[in-house]
Amino acid sequence: MRIKGKPHISIIRDENGIPKVVGKDLNDLLFGLGYCHAMDRGIQLMLMQTLGKGEACLKLQDTDEMFEIDTFFRRFNFCGNTAAEIEKFTPTEKEQLQAYCDGINQRFAEKKPWELTKLIGFKSFHWEIQDIIMMTRMAGFLTLAQSQGEIELLFIELVQNKIPKKLLGELFPGILGNYDEEVISEITLPSKIIPDSVKWHSSANPLMASNNWVVNGDKSASGCPILANDPHLEVNRLPAVWY
Repeated sequence: MRIKGKPHISIIRDENGIPKVVGKDLNDLLFGLGYCHAMDRGIQLMLMQTLGKGEACLKLQDTDEMFEIDTFFRRFNFCGNTAAEIEKFTPTEKEQLQAYCDGINQRFAEKKPWELTKLIGFKSFHWEIQDIIMMTRMAGFLTLAQSQGEIELLFIELVQNKIPKKLLGELFPGILGNYDEEVISEITLPSKIIPDSVKWHSSANPLMASNNWVVNGDKSASGCPILANDPHLEVNRLPAVWY
């Protein structure tokens, strides 16, 4: 696939639809990456930008529920003071970030995701460097908050299921302190990480996680090693939809 006005850039997809961007330099590759993201994940870009700026009521649906969502995101101010952050980049870095943004915007100019116009009625969309910073902040905060919350829930469940302190100390080295087992046993959880159907000590429920693993070539059909680099998905989602 060739990109209009970019003769040095080509996008080649394998049998699984995973793209490979070919270009003459890094700026070409970043432009192509942005183009691919807009093509494959355009609706996600739009939704994350809308949520991060606290504009769900304005652009999606003017309801009390959306107002609460806007209030949540505006309170954290993920898009605040991005100009100062941009000034910390070198001219080369700004050029590279802009190339990525240009790739996104060119694809949207050529063809918008059908959801934007038919379902939501979006008339325009533009991606800028400050949106990259906002997305980085959102991903870092939301991922950390979710992970921390799940770890705390897991710890409570472990204590309530009488897992010995010695084993808990191995799972959470140096951070437990003198927790009050009696108080923790009285906590009522809204939901459980480990369902009641799973027997403790013998098995564990598969959890969502950020995974990095590699399979030796001796165990693959091709004889080549297989690397899964941080797919954020269960193994049954391979090949990963993230790239």
